[in-house]
Amino acid sequence: MRILVADPSRTMRNIARAVLAQLGYYDVDEAADANEAVSRASFANFDLCIFDRAIKAQDGSSLLRALRRAGNRAGFIELRTADFPSGPADESELPLSQSLCKPFAPEALRRCIDAAITAQSAAQAA
Repeated sequence: MRILVADPSRTMRNIARAVLAQLGYYDVDEAADANEAVSRASFANFDLCIFDRAIKAQDGSSLLRALRRAGNRAGFIELRTADFPSGPADESELPLSQSLCKPFAPEALRRCIDAAITAQSAAQAA
């Protein structure tokens, strides 16, 4: 599984990469802002995108729309702080696979990954 982690915090990207490795996921790419995430997604096919809701250059909803326009059909996990609202303004336009509050436990991320991949598979089968 190829995963993109997009978060403005290098520390958070390192933590996410370490937790993903602990869970057995080693094919991980990183982006520090939304523009970099979209650029990477236009050259690589990701199975899962984990991104910070308040990512620089765009908000999370705009990033998701840009990734979809770039042809990326990955599952998504939104990371957010407890004081940041979850989900895009129009859930029907761009549903999220999962939302996870920072800081997160490895097992919580594993559950989100499993749910995101299941939702993605179901959407592709439909």
